[in-house]
Amino acid sequence: MDGHDRLDALGWDPYRVLGLDWGATKAQVRKAYRRLAKLYHPDVNAGDAEKAERFKEVQRAYEALTGEKHSPPARRPRPHPLNDEHPFLRYMYAYLAKQQGEGGRDSGQVRQGKEASQT
Repeated sequence: MDGHDRLDALGWDPYRVLGLDWGATKAQVRKAYRRLAKLYHPDVNAGDAEKAERFKEVQRAYEALTGEKHSPPARRPRPHPLNDEHPFLRYMYAYLAKQQGEGGRDSGQVRQGKEASQT
């Protein structure tokens, strides 16, 4: 009795859930998961409880075979408009510094001599 038969005896085999042969590569697992996830996704099959349950089973099989949960990539947060790191504010600080004749925050000027020791 190999590992595949033992999983069948338990009644659940992640390879069969995804429609793959035993020992499929990670790329094959991912491809099968994506295909089935699109087919059974609850947003596509609104109100169909059977397909929603199948979608959960496909997710569980993917997690079992890869060891990772599949979730959409995190969105990179946008800088807050009042944050000093915002590109527009950096531009404005440099512009205002030039208008006032000062070094400014991001002017790029290197202080030398006595000016450097005073800061």
